[in-house]
Amino acid sequence: MGPRSRMLVVVVVALVAALAWLISGVVTIDLLAKERLLPLWWVAGGAIPGVALVWLVRIAVADDPRLAAGSLRALAFGGAVAIALAAPLNGLLIPDGSGLWWVGLTEESSKLAAALLFSIGLGRSARSGLVIGAAVGAGFAIWENAGYVFGVYSSAGSASASVLLAVERDLVGLPLHVLFAGFVACAVFRAVQRPSAGRVVGAVVVFLVVATTHSLYDLAQLLLPSVDILGVALTDWLAGVLVLALVAAWVVVLRVLRRARALPRSGPLAPGSAGR
Repeated sequence: MGPRSRMLVVVVVALVAALAWLISGVVTIDLLAKERLLPLWWVAGGAIPGVALVWLVRIAVADDPRLAAGSLRALAFGGAVAIALAAPLNGLLIPDGSGLWWVGLTEESSKLAAALLFSIGLGRSARSGLVIGAAVGAGFAIWENAGYVFGVYSSAGSASASVLLAVERDLVGLPLHVLFAGFVACAVFRAVQRPSAGRVVGAVVVFLVVATTHSLYDLAQLLLPSVDILGVALTDWLAGVLVLALVAAWVVVLRVLRRARALPRSGPLAPGSAGR
């Protein structure tokens, strides 16, 4: 089975798992009123798209078994490390919800630190940065989403409100974290691999652009007017456009990296060619 077929299988399995997740929520929480299972249900829902995205990346880098295995470690543990770093920073810089412009810097720097940690022994390159960064971003989003929906449920006491937020975060928040972290680590690892003024400046620019975009997106959730277009909130439309744009860019970057790796290595010089 080729890479495309395996990727298609992952997508189909993820869609079936998501459908089963929704049905189990309706049956367990609504019909049987087992709201104590909500935390488990939230985490399971966040894990489905996160694991699917990382598994797709793993298939794309199947020619590098160490990197493929490292992506799973980064998903399982890197996200927790990034959350542990970001939580106290957010608590110090955004104690009461004000100063939300710091969130991009705190969370993207925490995910980058975790990606650097979990890339030890794998070799740092643009390709490994994209893969490990994306895996850390997925793990980070799974934990963060669970915290968001639990907070909504605790304050509102509404299972339906928390379920709606869980679906929204899984569709929007998780892909954004995956792509943001992947782009930042890609640029930074590229600069680390072969340092140069151009690469260092490029990495700093990518980090600042991603961190600013992250903060602006979070601020938009609070500042944009509550306007619906075709029954969908304006902020959701903007998030959808942003996700599609980032996914398209990510696919292009990954293809370029795969082609660069697939280039034949130069063999030994032919006899008599050394002096040419």
